[in-house]
Amino acid sequence: MKKLLSSVPLVVVLVLTLALAPGTALAQGPLLYSSAYQIQNLEATQATVHIEYFDQDSSATYAGDVIVPASGSKTIFPFVTGPFGDNITGPATFNGSAVLSSDKQIAAILNTQTGGSTPFYGASTNGFSGGAEELFLPLIACNNTGFDTWFNVQNAGSANATVTIEYIPGAFGTAASDTGVSIGPSQANTFDQRSDSTTGTKRCGAGLGTKFVGSAKVTSTNGQPIVAAVMFLGTGGIKTLQGYNGFVAGSTSVNLPLVMSNNSSYYSSIQVQNAGQNSTTLTVDFGANTQGSGSPASEVFTLGAGEAKTLIQIGGVSAYSPSNDWNAIGKYVGGAAITQTGSEPLVAVVNQNSTKYTSLGTSYEGFNPDDASGTIKLPLIAANNSGYLTGVQIQAVSGSPSVTVDYSTNTGSGPLAEPTNDTKTLSAGETWTLIQAGNDPVLSGSNNWGAAGQYVGSASVTATGGTVIAIVNFNGPATIGDTFYTYDGFNQ
Repeated sequence: MKKLLSSVPLVVVLVLTLALAPGTALAQGPLLYSSAYQIQNLEATQATVHIEYFDQDSSATYAGDVIVPASGSKTIFPFVTGPFGDNITGPATFNGSAVLSSDKQIAAILNTQTGGSTPFYGASTNGFSGGAEELFLPLIACNNTGFDTWFNVQNAGSANATVTIEYIPGAFGTAASDTGVSIGPSQANTFDQRSDSTTGTKRCGAGLGTKFVGSAKVTSTNGQPIVAAVMFLGTGGIKTLQGYNGFVAGSTSVNLPLVMSNNSSYYSSIQVQNAGQNSTTLTVDFGANTQGSGSPASEVFTLGAGEAKTLIQIGGVSAYSPSNDWNAIGKYVGGAAITQTGSEPLVAVVNQNSTKYTSLGTSYEGFNPDDASGTIKLPLIAANNSGYLTGVQIQAVSGSPSVTVDYSTNTGSGPLAEPTNDTKTLSAGETWTLIQAGNDPVLSGSNNWGAAGQYVGSASVTATGGTVIAIVNFNGPATIGDTFYTYDGFNQ
């Protein structure tokens, strides 16, 4: 399973997929992208963060420093002058990666969005505290009913990395490999699976077959650590950008803090990959329904070595939900746990989509339960922020923890200087939804977010008597396009 940015040790590696100056654009596939990121200072004194950008196509680098307040956060737009910029002078367009170094412990999330396109597309991914020599990408696709993937691999080492990509077909496609790709220290390389791509050698129509749905394994063959971020892009009837991080390791079981069906038109789908060398039988157990009365049955299936499977929480019984009629279950909001009969490394991602707002979609990575802890950092929490708000989903992994959500001082313009803490005791496997909207005591906790005005800040989650994990959904007006983002909380 991926290594969480637990207490981030001074250096955070960001796969800065495409960072552009405002008003400029760079194409990847059919779209034009820009980037922004949020840095959270995990300590009680201000942090000086050194930023270095590395151009993908040349040896050019750009650097500068920013200050992040004590126990606070800061939003950065690359190559921008002003309070939300890095004040670094850079090129008109930039395609590359970044490394953040700090004198304090920090966490960071990256938002990738489009510029100059209608509708709008957006996705979030987490920064990395380090890499590995093997990465697992459980969902890779091209020409899949309007969906394609592209991903960046970044060298997190100190010497050139030689990288091999092994594409493993699932329901569709042809097995193929990219070999001997050289990536300089801290630099990134793009692999695009679209049939019309000019980046990367393996794509639909050139090595992967006419349609590919499967997974990939990325290997650094000369000992340098690497990291990766994947963008799952829909440009057909569903127009979404859904990002997830490559996994630096697998785990024998996986926890998923948010799975849903018929939830005000929203549903989820699970993509799980056996990253091991042997076949194993998996069981997906769904937790208690926190918003409805229906109870899903467990899903049981076998995966061969490297194989991946899709489970969709929508509609009647099908190949993608063989044990459940989700229409009959009705509204379901809960968590899930994936276990197995063997001891193979497993990785999984969860996609969240809407049947009503087909431009809204997002993804998050499943958790290794061993990474659950009593402290989680959430770099971005928002309410009434130009139509954007967040929703926090917390899952108890062990024990019956008493959980507190402590919100930071407001950096926005609302009259609420600091929101009231939210507290709840959870049983093992139980999930807790907190939405920063309105004043519903069940979903909004202790705060009247509707009357609070604009809130922009961060949060810390603490648990006593057990361990927890969390994700944050960041959602905006559906009329704009894909304004749905998700990031994993940073366990410490």
